[in-house]
Amino acid sequence: MISTTLLVTATVFAGLPPFSMGISQTNTDQYALNKPASDQFVGNSVWLFGSDGVHVYSPDGSNHQHHVTNAQICEDPDTFSESLISVLRVSLLHTSPTLLCTDHTHMKRNHAAGKSWQYCRFNDVQSDGKRFVWAAKRDGQISVLDIDTGSLVGNFKACVGPQDLSVHNLRDEIWIRCSGHDDVNSTESHTHLDVMSASNPSGEIQTDIMLKDSAKDAGLKSDGHSVIHHTLGDVGYLTDNGKPLLFKVDLTSKEIIKTVDLYPAAHGLNDMAYSPRNGHIYVRALMCCTCGTAESDVTSCGRSGASKVSPTTGKGAGLTDVDGVCGRSCSGVEGVDSVGVYEFDTKSESVVATHVLAEGIGGEPYASHDGMRVLEAGEPGLPSTLVADIELDFSRDSDRYDNLSVARDFAFVDIVGKTYLAFPSGTSHTIAIVDFDNFNVRKVTLTEAVFENTAPHGRYRGVEWAVGTPYVWTNDSTEDEHYVVDVINAKVVNTIRDVDRSTLVSVQNWARVREAEEREKMMTEIKTMQEQAIQKQAQATLVTVTDQEKAREAATKEDILKQVRREMNTKSEESVSVSVMSATKAEETAERGGNATSTAALIVGAIALAVGIANLYTLHTTRGQLNSAETTKLVVGVPASAATKNGDSSVADSESAASTMQNVL
Repeated sequence: MISTTLLVTATVFAGLPPFSMGISQTNTDQYALNKPASDQFVGNSVWLFGSDGVHVYSPDGSNHQHHVTNAQICEDPDTFSESLISVLRVSLLHTSPTLLCTDHTHMKRNHAAGKSWQYCRFNDVQSDGKRFVWAAKRDGQISVLDIDTGSLVGNFKACVGPQDLSVHNLRDEIWIRCSGHDDVNSTESHTHLDVMSASNPSGEIQTDIMLKDSAKDAGLKSDGHSVIHHTLGDVGYLTDNGKPLLFKVDLTSKEIIKTVDLYPAAHGLNDMAYSPRNGHIYVRALMCCTCGTAESDVTSCGRSGASKVSPTTGKGAGLTDVDGVCGRSCSGVEGVDSVGVYEFDTKSESVVATHVLAEGIGGEPYASHDGMRVLEAGEPGLPSTLVADIELDFSRDSDRYDNLSVARDFAFVDIVGKTYLAFPSGTSHTIAIVDFDNFNVRKVTLTEAVFENTAPHGRYRGVEWAVGTPYVWTNDSTEDEHYVVDVINAKVVNTIRDVDRSTLVSVQNWARVREAEEREKMMTEIKTMQEQAIQKQAQATLVTVTDQEKAREAATKEDILKQVRREMNTKSEESVSVSVMSATKAEETAERGGNATSTAALIVGAIALAVGIANLYTLHTTRGQLNSAETTKLVVGVPASAATKNGDSSVADSESAASTMQNVL
């Protein structure tokens, strides 16, 4: 639409100052046509969510396409006490003297406010693949960005501590697993699951799902994860890190409809991974262990100290109310973390197998603490089978990593008919690339900088495949760098500096891609139909031309034959006419003359008659020969010397007939 302006010229009235009246249509309706440079289409890209906002890059990192500042997307600054500041490990970032980094949070200092900090951490980021990118922030907000441009749509209040985001494509909904910790002294009712409209983020959010009291009746706490997928139908599953139960939720009524005990027994359940191929959920088991002494399962009880536990595995198996810890503190401990990962069949609602690493300890679903076990999903109801145990041989230079995962993320890459696995190390500046054709492992050095053993930074190194390209991205918080790695050639192709460690996500508008593919398919079909129509028309035209040529050729031959017949008939008629005229004249002479003269005339007439008969015979013979091509050539101009023996025979027959007649006479 073209912007137009209608202006009424100023008019002066007696005693009144000049004035003007106008109706103006602004150019806001042309946003889609004349977008500013900051709102241009970004296409296939990698998005970085961190303390300084959101950065959008091209897949190879060569083009910085968009930036949403932390002032736009992060929450309002809050005031923290001096005591809180003193316990945080703070390091000055080289990007700006006003940015500080802590072990668990990123905050921006506001000098005008004195002691205010801007808190910005993203727990999960998901793209719906058609309109928006959704980011769950620890402050209880969901940030929504336009998938095509990266522009911020808005920040929307959700539950306390939104953890997992799940896109339900068929229901067009965004489901949010909340992880706000329950406070026994709090009167606020925390929800455990929220849902938003995927097409209308500003619409009403359902925040009345499983309030604290009703959830507690079912044994559910706030901290856990969720699996919600359209292939599961109208249900979803939740875990609780303090309960060995899988909670089945009706997505329509928003209620817990069933709890499933998983065996062998564990303290709780945490991370989950879902395979749509067989409908199985892979659930990480959490255990309890003793702590605090050299004879315990772990010597340290951590920052929170020991509590009374009743372990089912390890050195304290069968004991009750002993000093110990539970959860991730016991993960990877030999003899304790022996349940590993449950494989749960959603159809039979039963555990069909458990999986541990070659060392007999558990790991995250699909990723392990030391190498990776690769499983091939089996048929529904049947356990997955082992494909390979891959030894990545990442270094453990510090004792602090003895019982800790050396990495927390990985990425599969499917490109040019091959599958690769990118697995970054959390204890060195390296990334391992596994070729799934032969399970060969190549390692790439990300930087020559000295690695700092500052857990948990290294162990939280993320990795993301830029879908459709040979590139994976990984990061490093201690160096404030992001690395772009070509997995095919096993080399670093780009380093993004001065950007804080970020949550990485590959973004593409797949709805637009499918539309383009459908248009291309339709155009291909149209072109094929056009080519077929052209070929058919050309064939029909060729047949018509051929038929016309045959008709013209046949007509030409028929005309030639008719002409020959006419000419020969004319010659024959002239010969007969001459003979008759001669006989008639002979009779008239006989009447006027004597007998001798009459007799001579009669003889001449008889001879002429004989010649006429001979000509008639020759004409008959010649007509029979006109059906051959040689005779036609002779008629239309072939020299006399080319006459055939048949022609000579006809002349001889004519002379023979004349001689016979003469003899008769």
